[in-house]
Amino acid sequence: MNSQFLQSKTLRLAVLAAFCCFSLPALAGDDEDTYVTNVRVVRQAKINVFIEYDLEGSTDDLYTVTLTIRSKVDSAYSYTPINVIGDIGANIRPGKNKRISWRTSDEYPAVLTTPNAEFIVKAVPPPTQGASTELFIAGGAAVVGVALAIVLLSSNKADPTQTGNEFPQPPGRPR
Repeated sequence: MNSQFLQSKTLRLAVLAAFCCFSLPALAGDDEDTYVTNVRVVRQAKINVFIEYDLEGSTDDLYTVTLTIRSKVDSAYSYTPINVIGDIGANIRPGKNKRISWRTSDEYPAVLTTPNAEFIVKAVPPPTQGASTELFIAGGAAVVGVALAIVLLSSNKADPTQTGNEFPQPPGRPR
């Protein structure tokens, strides 16, 4: 009974340690700073929409910029334009008067016909040089491996009928 208690306690500890190791990268990435400022939208009939913005940050860094259209009335509505060019996507350097051109003739969401459209431009900085995700995964795997080894080794009780390296005798012949 004591062995079962030890095994379940060890297993719980291993699961908790693995959860903590895998959760740390997600918690470290929750710091969201505002890099995009001064967003301006110019509509050109139903053909083009131009979105201009300023991207603040280190001039040595490259940012990933995304564009989303949301409705001020319906919080569940979200649309990501497809037919966009300009200062959007990966490897965008900071600066003033960045411009995204969206050709809406192929994709014209209904929210654009109302004054409720809200254009959200976000920029994600490059990852910091902290601990890598691979390091957290390796650490979690090591913790789980050690806990599994403890559980397996503690449950390996010797059979009292066996001594040393002897094999058990085969069963007798049927009569």
